[in-house]
Amino acid sequence: YGLDLSRKFYTSKDFELMDAFFEIDLNFRRLFKNSR
Repeated sequence: YGLDLSRKFYTSKDFELMDAFFEIDLNFRRLFKNSR
Protein backbone atom coordinates (compact mmCIF):
# COMPACT_ATOMS: atom_id res chain seq x y z
CA TYR A 1 0.00 0.00 0.00
CA GLY A 2 2.96 2.36 0.45
CA LEU A 3 1.35 4.27 3.32
CA ASP A 4 4.69 5.32 4.79
CA LEU A 5 5.72 7.10 1.59
CA SER A 6 2.46 9.00 1.19
CA ARG A 7 1.91 9.76 4.87
CA LYS A 8 2.89 13.42 4.39
CA PHE A 9 0.08 13.92 1.90
CA TYR A 10 -2.73 12.72 4.12
CA THR A 11 -4.45 14.38 7.05
CA SER A 12 -5.31 12.39 10.14
CA LYS A 13 -8.96 12.34 9.01
CA ASP A 14 -8.01 10.63 5.77
CA PHE A 15 -6.05 8.07 7.75
CA GLU A 16 -9.04 7.35 9.97
CA LEU A 17 -11.13 6.80 6.86
CA MET A 18 -8.52 4.54 5.32
CA ASP A 19 -8.24 2.61 8.57
CA ALA A 20 -11.98 2.06 8.70
CA PHE A 21 -12.06 1.10 5.02
CA PHE A 22 -9.21 -1.36 5.53
CA GLU A 23 -10.99 -2.98 8.48
CA ILE A 24 -14.21 -3.26 6.46
CA ASP A 25 -12.24 -4.79 3.59
CA LEU A 26 -10.68 -7.38 5.92
CA ASN A 27 -14.03 -8.27 7.45
CA PHE A 28 -15.62 -8.52 4.03
CA ARG A 29 -12.93 -10.89 2.80
CA ARG A 30 -13.33 -12.99 5.95
CA LEU A 31 -17.09 -13.25 5.35
CA PHE A 32 -16.49 -14.08 1.70
CA LYS A 33 -14.10 -16.89 2.63
CA ASN A 34 -16.50 -18.31 5.20
CA SER A 35 -19.43 -18.27 2.79
CA ARG A 36 -17.73 -20.62 0.31
